[in-house]
Amino acid sequence: MIMNMSAGANIQPVVGKLLSTLNVGDTLEVPVVSDWQDWPSRFGANIVWKVADKNHAGYPTDSVTLITDKIIQIMAWDAKEPNNSNSNRKNNGNNRHIYSNLLQWLNSNATAGNWYSPKHSADAPPTSANVYNNYNEYDGWAGFLAMLDPKFVTELLDTTLTVVKSSTDGGGYETFAAKMFLASVTEVGFANENEIAEGALLALFSNNASRIAYPTAECASNSEYTDSNFTTSNGWYWWLRTPHSSSPHYVRRVNTDGGQDSFYAYGGIHGVRPLCNLPGSLRVSESPNAAGNYTLLD
Repeated sequence: MIMNMSAGANIQPVVGKLLSTLNVGDTLEVPVVSDWQDWPSRFGANIVWKVADKNHAGYPTDSVTLITDKIIQIMAWDAKEPNNSNSNRKNNGNNRHIYSNLLQWLNSNATAGNWYSPKHSADAPPTSANVYNNYNEYDGWAGFLAMLDPKFVTELLDTTLTVVKSSTDGGGYETFAAKMFLASVTEVGFANENEIAEGALLALFSNNASRIAYPTAECASNSEYTDSNFTTSNGWYWWLRTPHSSSPHYVRRVNTDGGQDSFYAYGGIHGVRPLCNLPGSLRVSESPNAAGNYTLLD
């Protein structure tokens, strides 16, 4: 506890400590809005975030980077696009990240069924018909930001990010800004895609073991896709933002053992671990709660 001692004023305690004083690997829990539909049953009462880095190169100055501690949902990266002239994108989804359904959903605070809008002429929403084997459509959901504690959402920082473009889209790279985003191959410690650095390595990641992620209990129980290995005690696949640079529809992922692979963009059998940046000046609880997590203070 810090004492605020301004001249002529009563001594007022300032509770908690700065978010920037947490260590990489510490966790922070953020409440899920509980006043509408089934969000807590789908995501849990809280989403737990892990400190991935602090004042990271290329991210907002003096920010703290968070990534969800676990896989929070199984979702398609992008739906197949029935009207796309490219047959692979027509049948397997589009791997240009700035057009992806998942990026749009992560950054929307729209109400249920209203987060999607087309980003190009052949774009399509992640309906049951447009995702792999009809698994885990999410076009009817609310936007991700609508599901989170408004106090947390208000503090989210815009982050400028780099992402590779596939050869189908002319190659090279492009930049975009987002409050919620996926990690790149560079940021989790894999080799740069097509020798292009998409940011810099995050301090949390150092080897395969550091990249293994497990689904939450709610994620596992709500998924339409089932598998004997898809349990809370086994590592599972999770999406990166990086496209396979020589393909129009493959997207890079982290494997169950922490290694790298790729899969069809419309594959609604892969996990999502969003990242975000918060000001390091925010205050959090002085110590972790009974669950081992810090909490944001008002």
